[in-house]
Amino acid sequence: MCAESWGVGDLADTLAPRAVRCVRVVGTDADASAIGASRLGGMPDLPRAASWPALGKTPLSLVAQLDLGELEPGWVPDVPQAGRLWLFVDAARDDGLFPHVLLFSDVGVAGLARAKKTKPKWSPRAPLFQSSFAIDNVRDLEDERAWELPDRGTLIGGCSPSWCEPGAIEAALHHLGLGEIVPYREMSDAQISEEIERHRDARPTWARAHASFLERVVRPKLRAWHERRAEIEQRATSYRTLLRVSSEPDLGWRWGDAGVLEVLIDANDLVQRRFDLTYLRLCS
Repeated sequence: MCAESWGVGDLADTLAPRAVRCVRVVGTDADASAIGASRLGGMPDLPRAASWPALGKTPLSLVAQLDLGELEPGWVPDVPQAGRLWLFVDAARDDGLFPHVLLFSDVGVAGLARAKKTKPKWSPRAPLFQSSFAIDNVRDLEDERAWELPDRGTLIGGCSPSWCEPGAIEAALHHLGLGEIVPYREMSDAQISEEIERHRDARPTWARAHASFLERVVRPKLRAWHERRAEIEQRATSYRTLLRVSSEPDLGWRWGDAGVLEVLIDANDLVQRRFDLTYLRLCS
């Protein structure tokens, strides 16, 4: 494993059960202009039949075009060994929400064309792929040296960042139509009632609107969560991290308060190449 290179070789046996295979993605100054080449930022080379993903009339920005054939075969389980992934986000948002589209195609280079719909948000950089490991749940370890292990950087595979609550339950709730309760899921019905009463008679219009939202949307969905919690938590065990995109000053990426975008997918959806069912969240 990487414990020796991280300077904690004596923790290798402790870290090994928590090690999750990943590929670290590092931006370089190499040329990324060839059609189909992996790149971070820049313009995408899309299948000729594909359209540029947009939110309404606003084109989304390309974060990464990844040629999966450049990865070590089989290193990240179930990730296709050929084809390309394109991650697009709405980089104009400043509210911590980043609508996204993740595309996959196994069309060869001859079937790709350089898109020209809009100017790129970021200048293109060629990535270097390094097979590595991420360590899951390091905060549970008693040895504080483990807390300082490399946990930043852009990854294919891996796990949720150590400073952020694992995202699997959050992803499962969103895919079951219960995403609105994520900030409230540890609250009881009585606590929600208190929150509603506190905002209902408040002077600001937004506070009264919030009380209405809690009453109409959150309360019934929170009850469904409490009733189905065991079932949903079991379903969440099948979710895994597909991509992590860190804030990178050299690339011009800044997600929230210098956080990380994490893309999660159900293991069965990954096997079936249902990248349209991924869930993206901000860890900041």
